[in-house]
Amino acid sequence: MTLIRSIKHQAVALFVSFAVGLTLLYLGLAVVASFVVEDNIIYRLLQFEANHVEQQYAITGELPTPRMDFIQLYQNQSELPQFVISALSQGIDDNEIFAPGEEHFHIQELHLNNGDTGYLLAEVSSLLTVTKTLGIFETFAWGLALTLIIAVLLAYKMAGLTVKPVMAMIAAMKAGKPLPQSKYELGYLSRTVTQALSDLKQSLQREKDFSTDVSHELRTPLTVLHNTVALAQQRGFEPDDLTRLKQAGQEMQHTIDVLLALARRETLASERCLLKPMVEQTAMNCVIAAGVEFDLQINMADDFAVEANPSLLQLLLTNLINNAITHGSDKRLWLKGHDQHLQFHNLTSEQLTDDIMKSGVKSQQSKGIGQGLYLVTRIIDALGWQHQLQRSNSYFSINISL
Repeated sequence: MTLIRSIKHQAVALFVSFAVGLTLLYLGLAVVASFVVEDNIIYRLLQFEANHVEQQYAITGELPTPRMDFIQLYQNQSELPQFVISALSQGIDDNEIFAPGEEHFHIQELHLNNGDTGYLLAEVSSLLTVTKTLGIFETFAWGLALTLIIAVLLAYKMAGLTVKPVMAMIAAMKAGKPLPQSKYELGYLSRTVTQALSDLKQSLQREKDFSTDVSHELRTPLTVLHNTVALAQQRGFEPDDLTRLKQAGQEMQHTIDVLLALARRETLASERCLLKPMVEQTAMNCVIAAGVEFDLQINMADDFAVEANPSLLQLLLTNLINNAITHGSDKRLWLKGHDQHLQFHNLTSEQLTDDIMKSGVKSQQSKGIGQGLYLVTRIIDALGWQHQLQRSNSYFSINISL
């Protein structure tokens, strides 16, 4: 079972590893520096004593007695201890000689007058503070432990602060909330992810809208197809039946094309459309499909025109007229067009909710899927128009600003 289960754990592990590695590195450097300082002190003591001996020999012509009791003076190499002579013959580094026991020696060659030489041999084991004093290593050990504890705590805190924005983003995504606004690269990531999620949500909504729109809008032409086929089976096929079937098929094709364009947010071409004949033809198709009597009161000039996509405009009219046919209490619709305004008004006995224009919302008496008026609002938005809704328990009215 792994101990690293999240990005926070990984960040903590990285910070702690860095802190431990850095602590061990500096501890090693401190130990090395201690040995270097210790050797340098011994070297300087021997050098200081060698200078004194050389000066006294130059004055008196005799070798003086060393002033430090751990230093011995030898006039020539043959007088040195055998292990020292053996070490010199083999070559030594830094003038250090390690004896078989615990003794440790440093040797310094003297340069006397007339080319004479001498040797200072110091037994420095008593001066080796770093290796001989256990307390120093205990101090290093306690210092290391304390440093590691502080480093781990700081690493944990720094790791928490470092990954906090990322953890906040993850928590927001799990909870389905908006991502927090961060700075620098995380801010860019947050905005990018937010935009991607928003685009995905909108894409799923458009797919859902398309499915419900298709099931809603194809009912009218499908009804025409079924009725025409039923009549043809009863009385035989007539030339007008082919025309109605062809018109229903074309209407279905146009409807699907428009709904696909809405779902893909494609720009639909607009043109000048005479509204009155389009309203009359659409109302006739809706009445035939519904098989009911319907009174349409149109109050607009014959040349009243709007700039719109014809297919979108026909869908808009179809939904509003079908809404009046289905939910109107007296099967009557008043339509008024003037001064860049369209007004649809019909009486109703159904109790309407405040959010009747939203997807899936319908009155208690409705047998539909609650999609018609929602599609109306989307078509109005796609055409770049605005609408104002007025409703009560006795009437339904929508005013569209072109």
